[in-house]
Amino acid sequence: RYKFSATYMLPVLVQKISQFRDKKSADLTPILLDKDVQIYMFDEEFRWTGQDFYLCDPQGNQEMRIVSQIPYKTFNIYDAESEENIFTLTKRIFHILPHYDMYANGQKIGRIKKTLCLHHDYFVADTIYGKLELKKMNAMFGANYQVMIDGAPIGTIAEKMNLNIANVLFDNYVLTVNDPKYLVLMAAMSVMAARESRRDQVRDTHTMSDMIGD
Repeated sequence: RYKFSATYMLPVLVQKISQFRDKKSADLTPILLDKDVQIYMFDEEFRWTGQDFYLCDPQGNQEMRIVSQIPYKTFNIYDAESEENIFTLTKRIFHILPHYDMYANGQKIGRIKKTLCLHHDYFVADTIYGKLELKKMNAMFGANYQVMIDGAPIGTIAEKMNLNIANVLFDNYVLTVNDPKYLVLMAAMSVMAARESRRDQVRDTHTMSDMIGD
């Protein structure tokens, strides 16, 4: 069984370790799961013509549906109940690193882009909500991200590590969301995490092919 609390507590643990490393002092206060934090499942659905996802609560009730078409330039997020398009990610071409324009209910809220960072994947955007950051956290297992607005955490994205076929073949995640108003934004950031995972897989495949060729 996946430990939901670990998904939320990981960034706090990383912060404590960093503090110990930088300041040589240990923070011994307990790490507690905030009672207001909500858990969601973000699962990929296999399709030959695109990469689709579903965002569900822990009971399996669908909250949002994310639809794309090859060549994965645009991702539309639909409310599961009203079936309205509530958010869109559109990839900008002619950029070496990924850039995506973000639209909420048809209004452009900002452009998120990947920036060069030595130790982890890092995406940043100036939005109507403030400075949005998607930062990959160094962890022993899986791809884990923290999402922040103006330096304040709004949630985490953690790769599902259950050993089953769906999690091995597809990009499936567990989300913690600190405030329901950011749920659709967290869904969009999960799409970014999934696309980055696919790019990593392609790079790893090419690297392995080069090694075999040698």
